[in-house]
Amino acid sequence: SISFFDVPEFHFSKDNQGFPYFHNCTKNLGVVVLSLWFPTGKLAQKNIFIAQAAFDLILSGAKGKSEKEIMKHIDHLGGAITNDVNDWGSKITIRCSVEHSKNLLEWVEDHIINAEYPEQEVLHYIPVKSAGIDRRKQTPNYWSNLLARQTLYKNHYLGITGDIEDVQALTRDEIFAFYQSEIKSSGPMLIVS
Repeated sequence: SISFFDVPEFHFSKDNQGFPYFHNCTKNLGVVVLSLWFPTGKLAQKNIFIAQAAFDLILSGAKGKSEKEIMKHIDHLGGAITNDVNDWGSKITIRCSVEHSKNLLEWVEDHIINAEYPEQEVLHYIPVKSAGIDRRKQTPNYWSNLLARQTLYKNHYLGITGDIEDVQALTRDEIFAFYQSEIKSSGPMLIVS
């Protein structure tokens, strides 16, 4: 249940799937930010990096289209997409012109609902993610953060950081299972600003 304060420049509505969303007047800016917030995140994963991989790869293939084809169409409509995975929730953010926002949102929603997680894309993801971790391990900030987490949180969830071996152990089946149980069934909220 969402509370809404009746402020003239803000509106509350539902999309055609029945998901609630807020939006404010964006006509003057010409640009809109569409955030799909999912009530699931790292706390729902059975193994570390599963939630991050599921959101990173959510547009890697759907409805027989490759990631390149999906992203090329998003780019054609002038959109940019990012994701953010946290402990309690995650979001996919789309930035685009107001003019193309409806088409872009429908395109992204359709491909999220029908995500396939092709094996080849998962295999490409693993070395890229591993290289990112390896690069972070070359900085003092990584080691001080790791030491602080292990000292403060010990075996608590917040003290577990994962390593390259955890990324290399990811499987398409684990990632797809997380998508099916946590993302696809979670009923995201759309926030438009």
